Order: sequence, then C-alpha cells, then structure tokens
Amino acid sequence: GDGRDLLARTVRIARSKTVGTEIADLTVCGAVAPYAHLAGGKLVAMLAVTPEVIAEYKRRYQGVPGIIASSMAGRPIRRSANLCYVGTTSLYGRRPNQYDRLSMPAELVGGEATASIRYEFIKDDADSRTQGIGTFHFSSRTLKGLERFVQGRKGGWKANNLFGEGTSPKLRGLRDGLMALGLEADELLVHGMERCLYGVKLAKNVDRYLLGIDPEPQWAFDPTRLSASAVSRWWLERWGASRAARDSVRAGIERECLAHPIRHHARVQLPERDDSQSAMF
Repeated sequence: GDGRDLLARTVRIARSKTVGTEIADLTVCGAVAPYAHLAGGKLVAMLAVTPEVIAEYKRRYQGVPGIIASSMAGRPIRRSANLCYVGTTSLYGRRPNQYDRLSMPAELVGGEATASIRYEFIKDDADSRTQGIGTFHFSSRTLKGLERFVQGRKGGWKANNLFGEGTSPKLRGLRDGLMALGLEADELLVHGMERCLYGVKLAKNVDRYLLGIDPEPQWAFDPTRLSASAVSRWWLERWGASRAARDSVRAGIERECLAHPIRHHARVQLPERDDSQSAMF
C-alpha cells in the first residue's frame, strides 16, 4: 500500500546518504604463499576492521565533498566518514571459507569483554550468494579502450575512483562503455562465479545510524585504541602457532620456492598461448 511505498522511499533516501561514505567493501583480502598455509588471510581480514583502519579512513575522507551529492546540489556536500560496516565476499561460492567462524574478542580492540567482532554470513530468503556480476573477466586493455571511446562522447567518462563518487567505479565505467557501444552490458558483466556474502558491524547501532535515526555511531570498540599488535598476537595463538606445528603445513611451506623454475602457489600456471585465437575481451 501507500504506507509501505512511503517507508521504502524513506529508507532509500536515508541509505543514499550513508552507503557511499559509512560502508566499505573489502575487495581483495587474503594471503599469498607461504602465508596462506598459516591462515594468514584470517589475520589480514581481522586487521582490516581494527580501530587503526577506521581512524585512518576518517582522517583521509572526513570533510571531502561527495561527487554525486555535490553535483546534484550544485554545491559542496560534505558528510561524515564514520566507517561502521565492512562487507566482503568469499573467493568462491563455497563454504566453509576464510570468513566462516572468523571473529575476535571485542576486548582486544577496547570493546566489551562479552562481545566479539565477527564476520557474519549474510543470508536472506531469496539467496545467500552474489549473482556473479563483476569486472575481473575484462582486461585492463579493454577498460582503457572503453574509457577512451566514452571520453570522446557527450558526458564523458564518469568513473574516476574519487571518494563519494559512488560504488564500484570500474563496474560503472564498464557498463557505460558497453552501453555506448550498443551492447547488452548487464549480460556481458555476468561472469557466473557466485560468491558468499559476509559483513562486519563495527557499531552497536549500525542499523539505526545508517538510517539516520541515531546521529552518531555507538562503536563496538575504542576508536582511539592501537590494537594491531594485540590482534596479531591473538591470531598467532588462535591459528598461526597451531598450524605451524602441523607436519603437513610445514611440508607445504617447504614446497614453496622462489628459485627458478618458480613453483610457489601464488604463481598461476597459465596455458600456452594460442596465437590463432583472439581475446574475447
């Protein structure tokens, strides 16, 4: 009814004021060999949501005018940069993965002794995975070519990787370029690799704050506390030391080699190039 439509519209307006500045996407997070054998990706994931990161985010972006909001208003629109939610996806659409059961005591970062900072698996009634839409199957050469093409048209290239410009500038740029060529962008951007969704709430009142009900976030930790060392020690006790004690893990580390021919697992073995076939993108 009308009431539901009005509520949905109000939520969209409130969300538009915070989604580009108070929420961040952890795009690439993991550990290359040999640290992957020791669950180093879990350490990186937890360090990404420590008070140091939130403080640096605020220092760098607070007071910076948002591109979209400023363009629509015709004047600089500056919003707060309180990073209170971090979202990410697994590398593949399978569980368990790096983020499952990944949490740390909030006490490590100045929070309550009974609370935790946790990567929560996001699942709704429809689906629990992404739709497999992205940009990694397009080469940088294709992106540069589309950028040059669109720059010569009315309106120009709108994706400049600036704060407040909007989410996923590469995705928006590719979509604009493909549409300018008359191609079905929504179909070409589907790579089909579904991924699991996860999120970390860094404020106790994250829902109310993002909707504009509460004026300030109630942090789940002490935002002034230096805690990277404490989190690293906790990871070592929780995962690193126990894995390093396993014979199979040590054997895997020993197999990683930087001598030629390079054989470590961070190196992707590409198939031999077939010059008779041209690249798709």
